[in-house]
Amino acid sequence: MPKTYLDAETFRDLFTAGARRVAESREYLNSINVFPVPDGDTGSNMADTLTNAARELAATDCVTLEETLETLSKKLRMEAKGNSGIILAEFFHGMFLKLKEELSIHPERFADAVNHGKETAYAALAEPREGTMLTAIRKAAEKLRDTRAQTPNMRMAIQTLVDSARTAVKETTDQLSVLKESHVVDSGAHGFLLFWEGALGYLKGEIKSVVIEPVKRVFTRAKAESLTARFCVEGLVTGERFDRKAISGSLSVMGESLIVTSDGTMLKVHIHTNDPQAVFEYLGRLGTLIKTKVDDMQDQSMTKATQARRPVMVVTDSTCDLELALMEQNDIEMAPLQVMFGDETFRDRIDLTADEFYHRLQTAQIIPRTSLPQGSAFLEAFEHQASRCDKILGIYLSSALSGTWQAGRKWGEEFENGKAIAYDSRQASLGMGLMVLEAARMAANGSGIEDIIIRLDEMRNKISTFFTVDRLDYLLKNGRIGLAKKVFGTALGVKPILKVESGVVRPCASAFGTKRMMGKLTAIIQRESQKPGFEGKYALVWSDNPDARDEMISMMKDKLGAENILIGRVSPVIGSHTGPGALGVMCL
Repeated sequence: MPKTYLDAETFRDLFTAGARRVAESREYLNSINVFPVPDGDTGSNMADTLTNAARELAATDCVTLEETLETLSKKLRMEAKGNSGIILAEFFHGMFLKLKEELSIHPERFADAVNHGKETAYAALAEPREGTMLTAIRKAAEKLRDTRAQTPNMRMAIQTLVDSARTAVKETTDQLSVLKESHVVDSGAHGFLLFWEGALGYLKGEIKSVVIEPVKRVFTRAKAESLTARFCVEGLVTGERFDRKAISGSLSVMGESLIVTSDGTMLKVHIHTNDPQAVFEYLGRLGTLIKTKVDDMQDQSMTKATQARRPVMVVTDSTCDLELALMEQNDIEMAPLQVMFGDETFRDRIDLTADEFYHRLQTAQIIPRTSLPQGSAFLEAFEHQASRCDKILGIYLSSALSGTWQAGRKWGEEFENGKAIAYDSRQASLGMGLMVLEAARMAANGSGIEDIIIRLDEMRNKISTFFTVDRLDYLLKNGRIGLAKKVFGTALGVKPILKVESGVVRPCASAFGTKRMMGKLTAIIQRESQKPGFEGKYALVWSDNPDARDEMISMMKDKLGAENILIGRVSPVIGSHTGPGALGVMCL
């Protein structure tokens, strides 16, 4: 006889079965992913988001329903991948809020919870679109609400949800033109349906095994009494090329929470340890130790010894393309986006440097995919700045190109009662980097958040960003550009010049050969410099072409009189969309 209710153990297995169903279908979901861009990662993002949560649940000792739902909610939200993962995580978060005080789940409370999950998912998006996962969620919630009085048990309740979602998924084809043109249903909506089909299959006895091997725990703020390492230590080292794996191996025995990042001749280390001096002595043997920091985590109320409290501290994401040392010098914290090569996931510029990325790009048979920062990445960045300021200003990649700003806003609203404010740069790469640097310098001089935002508003309307790529197929594959294919075609030797305008990539000009392209790009920048209000600031970003970088710098100095040019490297995340040979110039 079907169960009238779900207890904690049953719900745990039900959730895991749903996660497995999505994971088994990831490649299918990727193959039909054409909205909002055809980047083929919806299945992977949903599967990873759900599977990681199920693994976390398997690694814990949750007994009650409340413990089970809290564990799932935290893991889902902190490690959600992509827009589809975030929507799904928000749905479950809202749903679980309505159930957390229950001892078991009954049909009427389940209907209320699904409806609350729907409201939470819609509220998470600045511009909700019908014909997507949201529609499947909404129609399932409405059907459950209308039939709640006639639903005697939980198997029938979930059957009702599945039937309604299945109908909604079929209808998505006619609700969005891009789906109709491709003759597919919405990938995210179908993923939502697959989860609940897996859950229903478990309740029907069609799925027996629901075991998922546990993985490492998610980041959480440690309580002082539970700390095994007292000091949070950071060091910045300059020198020759660093072997990050060897350095990580040597430092791992000195503490925990180890992060080792490098961008060529600069190395940054973060570690929790009981022996800061041993860490600094080791780093000193690697090169020149130019900056150190030690925080006593048993007294988090203390401000950093070397820095006074400010009205504002700045956070950004890894696509700003500012050099590591420059961010360190200006007290800028970074939340890394993610890069995926097949089943391997790397934190942008932390687990994967630019050199390592472009080497992989030349040898890999697949185009890498990208995803938003995990919730833990935002929280770690906020945590590092929180004790030193009244407000945190997060400046993020254009919302027209990524959901990073939206995710940063969501996590910022929940961090210490909205202490972290999210700002949409409407820029990318060093276009955003220029804004981040300006904000950090104003913050260091004591400016308040209102004055900084006024200045950023002024800058983002004046910054001009132009770039070129060797191949358009990366931009096309990732759905970041369409018109350029028609404008430039595939003519051999044609070098396109593209413009980032209000966060959108548009065709601008083209030339035959690299030399002519650089000449035309310089001429375009020169025209920009003659516009009223030009401030005389220039930036250049490059990927894996140092000769082209040096030649472009020389040309900018000769033709434009540009002396202080901000230089940066195209991050792996942006490089995943532009491919090799990318070169960009920004001016303000």
